[in-house]
Amino acid sequence: MTAVVTQPPWGKAQPPPAGLDVDTETVTVLDGEANGQPVSQFSFPEADYLGYSTLGSGGELAFYVAAISEHADGYPVKGPGAIYLVWPPYDGEPQLVKSEIRWPH
Repeated sequence: MTAVVTQPPWGKAQPPPAGLDVDTETVTVLDGEANGQPVSQFSFPEADYLGYSTLGSGGELAFYVAAISEHADGYPVKGPGAIYLVWPPYDGEPQLVKSEIRWPH
């Protein structure tokens, strides 16, 4: 199952820049000019959530990954996450920008 998480704010039908396969724990960078074909993949063990995948003006891709845990009341809760950057041609390792990002529950 691949979770597609980003849609362009202007509502055009185009592939998002990245998706997360929760079964293989990989983030896949998609080519927006080649009908969403995969360009590269990066492993993120224990990643259950990919959010805010965004392309910058220089083509750099920023994204947020986090683990999902279960609250005592049974609902899902995002654990501490991290923001990464990867630059075109997206074949280098993503660089950690900030870790241990905690969201209010």
